[in-house]
Amino acid sequence: MTFSLHEAKARLSHLITLAEAGETVEITRHGKVVALLTGAELEPRRPGSGVGTVEYIGEFEFTEAEIDEMFYGEIEP
Repeated sequence: MTFSLHEAKARLSHLITLAEAGETVEITRHGKVVALLTGAELEPRRPGSGVGTVEYIGEFEFTEAEIDEMFYGEIEP
């Protein structure tokens, strides 16, 4: 399917839906194809695939009042 750049800007959500469905969308400027919109082949996420990618350094030892002060500033009693 072919759409002008102006049309593509106005109907981007629809064009993405077409691409997700397997269509290749051509976008033209002044009658020349300048871009192709196709669906991406993404691998499904696997549970636990992020294990070990975040490292916590040190301990957090703040009282609840100190945490409130960090977020909200000094609180008057």
